Amino acid sequence: MNGFGRLLLQSHAESAPPAQNMDVVALTLILLLLGIGGIGLFFVWLARQHTERMRAEISASLSVERASARRYNIAVSLFGFPSRWLAIRSSNTPLIQEALRLRHVQSCTWEDSLATTRDQRLFVTPPIDGWTLVYGAGLPEARADVDTFYRFFLALSHKLGHVQYFTTDRVLSHHGWARAEGGKIVRAYIWAGETLWNEGPQTEAERELAMTCLGYAEPFPAPALAGVEPAIRNLEKVARLAAEWSVNLADIREPRIFNAPGIVGVPAAWKRY
Repeated sequence: MNGFGRLLLQSHAESAPPAQNMDVVALTLILLLLGIGGIGLFFVWLARQHTERMRAEISASLSVERASARRYNIAVSLFGFPSRWLAIRSSNTPLIQEALRLRHVQSCTWEDSLATTRDQRLFVTPPIDGWTLVYGAGLPEARADVDTFYRFFLALSHKLGHVQYFTTDRVLSHHGWARAEGGKIVRAYIWAGETLWNEGPQTEAERELAMTCLGYAEPFPAPALAGVEPAIRNLEKVARLAAEWSVNLADIREPRIFNAPGIVGVPAAWKRY
C-alpha cells in the first residue's frame, strides 16, 4: 500500500468513535427512556390513588347522607312529624333559650328530638341559614286558646324580633300560620272548623299559593265536583308557605344540619305571658 492509502486509513480510524463510547451513549439513552417511563408510571399511580381516594370520600359522604335520611325517616315514622313549630330569625341560641324560659336544658340530636312531640319539652334546632326552628309538645297551640297564644306570641316577638308560627292537623284539616315582627302582628290566620284568628293583609306568598282565608263566621265554599275540600288544600300548602316565609321543617335533610345537635328543655308555664 502506498503512502497515500496508509494516510487515508489512519485518518478514517482516528475520525470514527470508539465502540465503547457508542455503548455509553446507547445506555444513557436507554436509562433516560426508562426514567421518563418511570416518571410517567409514577404520575399514573398518583392519579389512580387520588381517584380511589375521591371515590372513597364520595362513597362515605353518600353513606352518611343515606344513614341520616334513614334515621330521620325512622324517627318520623315512630314519633310522627311535628304538628306545629316556630321559625325565629335569629342564630342566637342562648337568647332564644332565655326568651322561651327553658329549664333543665341539655344537648339533643334531631333524631332524639322528635320524641319531644310526646312530652312537655321544646327542641331548639341549631341555626339554619340565619333561622332557628322550635317544636315540641311544650309549644302553645293557637287552635286551643287563641287569646293566650296571642299574648305568648307577641311577648316572644318583643324579645326576639321576627317570629313565625305554623300549625297543621291532618286528621281534622285544621291549620294556621302567624307572623310577628318587633312585637306587632304582621299576619295571622288560624282555622279550626271556623276562623279563629284573621289579622293583617294576606302576604304575597299566600296569594301566589292561592290559599283560602275566610272572615269570621264565613264558611268554606263547597268544593267543585270531584274537587278537594278547600281546608285540605290549605293544609297541604302550609309547609310551602313556611318555605316561602323562612324554612320548611319538612325540608331539613342535609347531614350538616341534621347531624348537628340542638338543645331541649322544659319551658316555664307559658300562660303567664
